[in-house]
Amino acid sequence: MERRNWSSLPELVVAIISNFLLSEDVTEYIRFRAVCPSWRQSTAPPSNIESLFRPQNWIMIISGQREKYSPRGIKDWSTFFNISSGRCLLVDIPQFREGYRPISSADGLLVLLRRNTGELCLLHPFTLSITQLPKVDSLLSVMIRDEPSSVNFLSSSIVVFFFPRCHKVAFARIRGNRWFGTDYEVSCTSTLSFQGRLFAADHNTGELLQFELEEATFGPSLDPKLNVTTRIPTFSYPLYHGLLEYGGKMLLLRKCRDVPPLWGLHFEVYEIDVLNRRLIPTTIPPDHTIFASENRCLSLSTSVSPSILPQSIYYYKRFEPDIDVYGSHRPNLAPTNSYYPHPEIIYRRTAPYRKNYIGPFSLSSYLISHCSNFIWYVPMFFIFICHAYVKFRCPPTNCQIMIRLFGIPNPVSPSLPVLFSSSHE
Repeated sequence: MERRNWSSLPELVVAIISNFLLSEDVTEYIRFRAVCPSWRQSTAPPSNIESLFRPQNWIMIISGQREKYSPRGIKDWSTFFNISSGRCLLVDIPQFREGYRPISSADGLLVLLRRNTGELCLLHPFTLSITQLPKVDSLLSVMIRDEPSSVNFLSSSIVVFFFPRCHKVAFARIRGNRWFGTDYEVSCTSTLSFQGRLFAADHNTGELLQFELEEATFGPSLDPKLNVTTRIPTFSYPLYHGLLEYGGKMLLLRKCRDVPPLWGLHFEVYEIDVLNRRLIPTTIPPDHTIFASENRCLSLSTSVSPSILPQSIYYYKRFEPDIDVYGSHRPNLAPTNSYYPHPEIIYRRTAPYRKNYIGPFSLSSYLISHCSNFIWYVPMFFIFICHAYVKFRCPPTNCQIMIRLFGIPNPVSPSLPVLFSSSHE
């Protein structure tokens, strides 16, 4: 039987296959290009600037960055989870060993900061390509020390940092040399890049804001300005506003208090009609669940994990002890787009900020941590295990617990598919 030379495929065939794999997932496109040099020459290299090559459905649930008291022998693998397919990948990120640490993420790209030098960059976790951002200056240093920021893209070349607690917004050009601020204050609790436009929910006024960049062509200052071009009124003084995209639509999550004769707290879900500036009540699909926190929201199919309750909202407020679960069951007088606390809260005492917290042990805890910009480190679980051993004198063999998040094994002995390591060319 004659052996086929797959490296000599016509460029048109290679282009068709690569475009199909890229539409499925960027990791399949990267694997395809890694097969042989001829296929790499026939396809475009992934770029951090082009949104087509960003791993938008991938989130980092475990960071491979070492902590001060990390046990020896633990690999520096970082665990990434695909919210659309449920796949997991282990990636060796050498930047963590060079002093960088993750502070946020945007469209699947990691936002890394090196504190001793003030360097900021965007890292593609699967190609390990770095896009430099302007260094931290006096404008940004105070805000970064205040709290982790929410980061999003205004365009392919403009990145925007939101700091809701100090009511500040900073933006810069990718590969630029300085940061720019705004002459107004806004407290944005949730941001979303939707159809090439940047939206944010103002926690103080309850308005939905749309941002656009104005280039200065003349005048005393040629600095660009970030203007609010559209203000869509929603609800005043909300307890929580969250934005997310689902099925090509932009949804608004609103946490509010009941009105008599109902009492308590509940969530309401609306579809945002930007063109007509109105809110349309809607419901969560039966096979999906929403995870929400201060920094971001995400939608997950229940087919990814059987432990996730369908048509529910997992909500966590930072520094609160528990994760609240809201379901589709509701009182008779409640609207159909409302979601009330689940009668059996099965995720009590699982929040990462709780005192003496040991875990996490569930996929929902990792997803909630991602939504609140809380990053789990590989050795953290084993520090808790060592603490339990010293305190309770339990046998070491009983402490070797395999963390299986429906396919996510113990990070110490990784058996997940490894996409790239630092030695990969």
